[in-house]
Amino acid sequence: MKSTVLVIQVLLLAALCSVLLCENSHQPDECCFAFYPKRLPFQALASYKKTNSKCTKDAAIFTTKKGREICADAELHWVKKYIQLIDLLKKSVEEGSGY
Repeated sequence: MKSTVLVIQVLLLAALCSVLLCENSHQPDECCFAFYPKRLPFQALASYKKTNSKCTKDAAIFTTKKGREICADAELHWVKKYIQLIDLLKKSVEEGSGY
């Protein structure tokens, strides 16, 4: 009887440890595994974020004004240009707000 209880406790402890280890893994939160195949209209975009360097593909995740997130290849010329433009617009808004 005591050995059965001990085995169950060990199994429960092992299961708990495995769950904790999975939750604490150092994997990126968001990665892109496929890219949107077309050029996006710049007017539809609100912001962007770059994916983590640990991701297998270098990407930018654009957020549209409607809240949709779209992955784009960060190596494409138009993606680089859009990132520059969004950064410039953000900077000019911050400077214009007096902060």
